[in-house]
Amino acid sequence: MKNRHSGSSLDEWLKDEGLLEDVSAEAMRRVFIWKKVRPVKSDRSINTQWLNALSLKGSQTSPHDH
Repeated sequence: MKNRHSGSSLDEWLKDEGLLEDVSAEAMRRVFIWKKVRPVKSDRSINTQWLNALSLKGSQTSPHDH
């Protein structure tokens, strides 16, 4: 029986679509921000800091602008 879930990986698909570099850079940026914000967990403004940090890039460019 053939595995119906087999096929190319997400990385292969992103590469084929020309999105791998952009998606990888965004993922690394989010991890960096998460690591910087994480130590202030006890601060109630954590969600605001996280959302503000993530929205910075959204105001600069859109992935659909390319």
